[in-house]
Amino acid sequence: MKKLISLVLALAMVLMVGASFAAEPAAKSISLSGLEAGDTVKYYKVIEWNDTEGWKFTEQFSTLSAEDLAEIVGHEVTDAETGAKSMVAGKINSAMAAKIAAKAVTAIGEPDNQTGTEWSKSNQEPGLYMVQAASSKDTIYNPVFLAVQADGAGSALTLPLNYADNGQVKKSSVTIEKVAKKQGGEWKESLVHNVGDIIDFKITTTVPVYNATYTNPVFKISDTMTNGLTRAIGEGGALGAITVKVGETALDAANYEIPNDTNTATGFVINFKNDYLTTITTAQTVVVTYQAKITDDALTVNEETNTAEIEFSRNPQDENDHGKKEDKTTHYTFDIDAGVTGNESYISSELIKVAVDQAGNPILEEKTYSNTTKHHPLAGAEFKLYKADGTTPYTNDTIKADTVFTSSDMGLLNIKGLDEGTYVLKETKPATGFMLLTDSVTFQITATYKDVAATDTCNAYKVLDTYTVSVNGGSSSTYTFDQGTVKFNNGVTTDNSTEIKNTQGTSLPSTGGIGTTIFYIVGGLLLVGAAIVLVARRKASEN
Repeated sequence: MKKLISLVLALAMVLMVGASFAAEPAAKSISLSGLEAGDTVKYYKVIEWNDTEGWKFTEQFSTLSAEDLAEIVGHEVTDAETGAKSMVAGKINSAMAAKIAAKAVTAIGEPDNQTGTEWSKSNQEPGLYMVQAASSKDTIYNPVFLAVQADGAGSALTLPLNYADNGQVKKSSVTIEKVAKKQGGEWKESLVHNVGDIIDFKITTTVPVYNATYTNPVFKISDTMTNGLTRAIGEGGALGAITVKVGETALDAANYEIPNDTNTATGFVINFKNDYLTTITTAQTVVVTYQAKITDDALTVNEETNTAEIEFSRNPQDENDHGKKEDKTTHYTFDIDAGVTGNESYISSELIKVAVDQAGNPILEEKTYSNTTKHHPLAGAEFKLYKADGTTPYTNDTIKADTVFTSSDMGLLNIKGLDEGTYVLKETKPATGFMLLTDSVTFQITATYKDVAATDTCNAYKVLDTYTVSVNGGSSSTYTFDQGTVKFNNGVTTDNSTEIKNTQGTSLPSTGGIGTTIFYIVGGLLLVGAAIVLVARRKASEN
């Protein structure tokens, strides 16, 4: 070694007092900037000036060693070969900060609740202070060390110049983002699906720097799905894989764990281990990906959510002070309710005697009467659903290529689990006694979304706002989805109907219940009854 650390000389230098000054150094202010409203700030005096002993640890830090003091305030070294002396500036590295933080029990005064971004304390005696901020939101603060220097005190009373009486907070912001996409689609916050769709999910979060002042930090990611989503996408219901990366590189599995009791079809928890959290020196962008499937529990327009949450330590002096933040994706499917009805027009003809000819035969006149058309539900009508091209059968997990939809005794037809898009409905078999509807019905479902405002614990996310159903490119109806309640045309109950001109008596109103459009598909049944009434006397002689 070319240099020998001389603690004796260093401490002698630290203790030189009376020869230089007899007066007490002047008090000054300390300040910290970069805080947020709602933060709390505590501060501790670590090193103080004593006229007899010089710089020394205060009482609650007095168990720290002389070597620790020399490292903080600086020390002199002597070159072993030349005997030359030089000064090593004082410093506080992460390990030393941890030592100090572990002793920080009694703060000066009461904690300060911030209303702005600046914190300051006036009339502070010379010394070294540790300032610790804590957030009520999603910010991680590391301690800041500030110093009050002695006016004109010379080297014996001056802490190293790298300690200032004002400073900027050292903080990391904790973030989370949850998005989803269809196979081959774009990442979005809200989606409409077919039942059976496999959805990719991605959680992106920032793991902050927890220096050694945090002895047992916590950082974990939880993911929870509602009943219409499942991770059981493998053979026999096996759960899909979960990948954890830092950027594009897989994170060593030794750095985290997924407890078995949390790894279920509807969610999981990832706990990051202490050794990883306390050794990273820069904030890490962690990306978690997995897949889930839309199940037949999602067969209505009711909202299905997927919520990702992070829980994190945010105060090195309180292991139980954890922050939480979440983000959501929302998922929907649509269904169609159809009412199948028939029109019946009754036409009657009567032959009425108006006179007799020369041979005595009655002269008859025909009169025709038509009554009002009657509507009634038709049972047993059969339909198939096709994609927009009108020839490719539409399929999902519950609808197969040969699936036939049959109207009930009440004339009701229901098709569930549809994505937004264009569909074609064809009648394949009419109700008994009715003619086949030769024209297909094309309908289109489109959706719009809106933002839900962010809160202190949840990011802004998107939900379904409105959806519109149009029929054969003509009339349409718009529904507003408001937290699970559907309002037709924003509360207006007007019935918008599309007349299919080439099929007698057919109309397709686009109104109806939750998440649906009701199609009234009317068969062209014409019942013709002929009643010939001969008005004649029983005996010709009476004519």
